[in-house]
Amino acid sequence: MAKSVLLISRQAPWAGIGAAEALDIALAAGAFDLPLSILFMDDGVLQLLDQQQPQALEQKDLSANLQALPMFGIEQLYVAQHCLTVRGLADNPLALTATQLSSCLRVLSAGDGIVFCGEAVQALRAGSLAAQQLQGIDHSCKVYALEEDVLARAIDAEALPVTLLDYPAFVALCVAYSRVNSWT
Repeated sequence: MAKSVLLISRQAPWAGIGAAEALDIALAAGAFDLPLSILFMDDGVLQLLDQQQPQALEQKDLSANLQALPMFGIEQLYVAQHCLTVRGLADNPLALTATQLSSCLRVLSAGDGIVFCGEAVQALRAGSLAAQQLQGIDHSCKVYALEEDVLARAIDAEALPVTLLDYPAFVALCVAYSRVNSWT
């Protein structure tokens, strides 16, 4: 049975390096044919807006990286519709086609894994909408988070129903799964 990884990113493209790092992770995983899906949620949905001008903020343009995802075999992209709605973006055209988080969670199979990294670890805070949605997933699905990101955001690791990973463990996890899907 093929395993896949879900990469979740919650950071706006111009709010630091988190969005770019998540895309770099996704592209690296895709280069090794790892099955990966990407979930865009919270401010991460802003990465999907068309015709952005990051040069005005002296930021890197991530649109080329987003457009390259299918060339690296990363075609399963998801967006949390609620996050678009609360930001007044529900009717805006997106640069990429993405489906909702709830759709992503419905397609998880036994043995699949989800990795939270960067700002996406905020989804693991008690009471968040994403945490509530994750409560309903199959218990054979594994939930992971990068430990450094959890600690940096002062999230209570003791209360998390996830396995914390350092970077070597993350790389080992990517190798262990035959398919990786990234959500940022």
